[in-house]
Amino acid sequence: MSKSKNPNLKRQANQRLNDMARFGESKHKARQDEHTQYPEGIFSYSTMDTYKSKVKIFLNWARTNYSEIKELDDLKELVPEYLEEKKAAGLSACTIKTYASALAKLYGCKKADFGVAFAKRERKNVKRSRFEPDKKLEEANPDIVDFVRGTGLRRCELSRLMGEDVYKDSEGKLVVHVRRGKGGKERTVTVLAEYVDRVEEIAGKVGVKEKVFKKLHRGLQLHHYRGDFAATLYKKVARSEIPDDDKYKMRKDRKGTILDKKAMLTVSRALGHNRINVIAQSYLYSL
Repeated sequence: MSKSKNPNLKRQANQRLNDMARFGESKHKARQDEHTQYPEGIFSYSTMDTYKSKVKIFLNWARTNYSEIKELDDLKELVPEYLEEKKAAGLSACTIKTYASALAKLYGCKKADFGVAFAKRERKNVKRSRFEPDKKLEEANPDIVDFVRGTGLRRCELSRLMGEDVYKDSEGKLVVHVRRGKGGKERTVTVLAEYVDRVEEIAGKVGVKEKVFKKLHRGLQLHHYRGDFAATLYKKVARSEIPDDDKYKMRKDRKGTILDKKAMLTVSRALGHNRINVIAQSYLYSL
């Protein structure tokens, strides 16, 4: 194997991923224009951050186990071994597929090219933030917990939130302006009525040009509190009598549960998504 003149593999990997950035472009339009389900490039800031994180972990593993390999492309042949090791460690199918997606993007191939069998993703096996959160962390960070329960913002969105982004709209409702959410998209979220006073109080502690949250504890299960927001909002907007065309019928472990598609779309958009199946699988699990 060839020796690299630049041994900093992480820098090489980050640059390769950076070159794929297509922030602000529509992935849906790219699929149509390029006639493929998997267009080239990375369209979301959050996806870029996730991929860089997963690639960094892989490179650390490679450095520990195969320090003699100095060329980024020469590490590709190690990916199957790495993914099998992750499977043996008991990681969920979702997590392993995320690692595989990141590495496939890095090497310009498909996950299937690694020759690793991936378990099917099922809602019942999704573990992230479904368990009770750490009560001590929750009690130590009441402002963050209440803010997310009232607005449904992501961690990255909270980290960029300024005091001026929380205000009352023309109808007198308290809203939060998300300047750059998933995929670089903007949105405005109406604060849940029961959290209006708390959100206003929290945002009022800082100046309009200051960040509302200067530090976010990594151990806080913010996805769990986004789920609380989703469930509360859904209950507010769901119809008691759902037209047949608007019924979303859950399957498998939640067979028999029927949700309101219209209400699900409202929740999805408030969370910065635009697909109701994402809401059903990842947020409305407590209903």
